[in-house]
Amino acid sequence: MNEKRPFIITFIGDGCILGAFFFLLSLFPNLLESFGVYIEPLPVFLKFPFLTESLMRVLIAMILLLVSYGYFRLMKWGYWLLIILNMYYLIGWFIAAQQSNQEYYYQNPISLIIGLIFIVPTIKYFNEKSYNA
Repeated sequence: MNEKRPFIITFIGDGCILGAFFFLLSLFPNLLESFGVYIEPLPVFLKFPFLTESLMRVLIAMILLLVSYGYFRLMKWGYWLLIILNMYYLIGWFIAAQQSNQEYYYQNPISLIIGLIFIVPTIKYFNEKSYNA
């Protein structure tokens, strides 16, 4: 671990990398089903008509890796991309929940709000020159 980087930055960045790993792992549903894990289809707000679901999962994983790289390097664009990504997921979840008759899990918006509570105050590390490596 880089001693100049605060622990909270490392923790959040590692979470992005873990999310990217799970998105890539979800490309192999037969392998996961052998372990008793079943892959849910992507939510409506993450689907685009010109992209297959597998390609969309790879694209999301690449975006998460890019965001974690910028966040780890304490670059402002990494911070803002992470905020935008979380807000997109949160707003998309609310819109999908309003338009659908299905019962949605409330774990997603709760975890996104908690994540934003931890992410927003870290802006101070992106403004100080002493932390930039």
